[in-house]
Amino acid sequence: MSTIGALLPQGTAATTTGDLIVDFTATTDIDSSALALLMQWRRAAETAGHQVTLEQVPHNLQVLADLYGVSFLLSNGTPAS
Repeated sequence: MSTIGALLPQGTAATTTGDLIVDFTATTDIDSSALALLMQWRRAAETAGHQVTLEQVPHNLQVLADLYGVSFLLSNGTPAS
């Protein structure tokens, strides 16, 4: 949650210029605020005619998405090994 404030404008700006690839490889902690962030980035990308691609989606993020009924947000993510 502490990094969302900085990441939101960065990712949103990136979606206006092209597709956004989000790689979770270095992610150590994640909570439901990440889902809100992904929703915003997907909306911005869709508006701009671009896509958000997820890579190495952590299992705990998938569990949260399933719990909140938004697993479609992670549908194109490559699962973490």
